[in-house]
Amino acid sequence: MRKRLPGCANTLAAGHPNKAPALSGLTTSRIGAATMRNRAMSVNTEITGLLTRLAEAWNAGDATAYAALFTEDADYIVFNGTHSEGRVAIESSHRWLFDGPLKGSTMSLPNDRIKVKPLADTAVLVISEGGTDLAGELRESIVSFTAVGTPEGWRFASFQNTRVAR
Repeated sequence: MRKRLPGCANTLAAGHPNKAPALSGLTTSRIGAATMRNRAMSVNTEITGLLTRLAEAWNAGDATAYAALFTEDADYIVFNGTHSEGRVAIESSHRWLFDGPLKGSTMSLPNDRIKVKPLADTAVLVISEGGTDLAGELRESIVSFTAVGTPEGWRFASFQNTRVAR
């Protein structure tokens, strides 16, 4: 009997840096520990890239690009408990924010404090520190996402923002 490797699900297909297929059939006899570490690092790189694109879309005030990084049925919960359901709602609420109360705000780019924890084939929990700045007022947060592999690449299926107490 061949033993399955833990964590083999958090990987990307070779040659397809934006794709994240399931790898449930991989076994220790078919793939080595070093390869698994390399693939796990690849997933971390892809998730960091997704977080970077999220911050870039925010900083450009681009609600469409921001929402495109979420799945069609994503759940989005902000610091005060407001819950948006679906990509369309995420785009609409962010268009209002970027045109109104958060116009000109900036989001910090990902730092080295990102935790990526495999949950299942093509699903990871992401915990990251960061925040937004509006007119010199830094609003620090710890955010959590569920990222999933889709035909379009990694996307966020859920988001939750918790403000850091001062």
